[in-house]
Amino acid sequence: MKDHEPYQIIIMRPTGEKPVMTVRSFWAKLMLILAVALLVSVLVAAVRLIDARNTENEQKQVIDMLSTELKDLNILLTQKDEEIISLKKKLSMSIAHKASPVPDVKPLPKLYPPTAEISEVSIENGRLLFKIVNIKSEMKEMSQGYLYAIFKKGQEYASYPSVTLDEGVPVEKTKGHQFTIKNFKPMSIKIPESIGQWETVTFYIFDFEEKLRLAMLLNRHQIQ
Repeated sequence: MKDHEPYQIIIMRPTGEKPVMTVRSFWAKLMLILAVALLVSVLVAAVRLIDARNTENEQKQVIDMLSTELKDLNILLTQKDEEIISLKKKLSMSIAHKASPVPDVKPLPKLYPPTAEISEVSIENGRLLFKIVNIKSEMKEMSQGYLYAIFKKGQEYASYPSVTLDEGVPVEKTKGHQFTIKNFKPMSIKIPESIGQWETVTFYIFDFEEKLRLAMLLNRHQIQ
């Protein structure tokens, strides 16, 4: 007796005539396995695609979060820079010059925070050399005012430029050497011959509002 296969796939014509094809069980199993494998592959690809999209969304969220944090840090850094600039301004305006107070001047005009200072003072051929230095140059502000150099010997005074003095202090606050500087200005002034062997020189700087901004006393032996 001829053995029959467990099952077959027969493809019939719509008219009921002779079958177009008969697929034996081996090939039917193979087609079924391939179909299942294809379905599994499609499912695996779909799962991976979903995971990839989820990962992409998570990465976008992380990037957005880091971008927000970076913006916040930039804002904080800007605020800190502004605070530092503000502190520098306050510090610069509160700098007190290191010169000794002018002696025997009663009363000394009120001394306001300085806008300039005197540096590199020296004597050469009967002239006094020095620099007027803007102490607010870092803030890109100009320094303006009127400069006086008052020489003293005992109780005698002589001034540059020549103005009326009251106990060694200029009476006319706006008659001094006018200056407007960005960084510094070198000066060379002739020492008044009337004072002879002077003992001290006091530098005064008044601003355009006649406020005293500098009162710097130097003894002659301090000057190189």
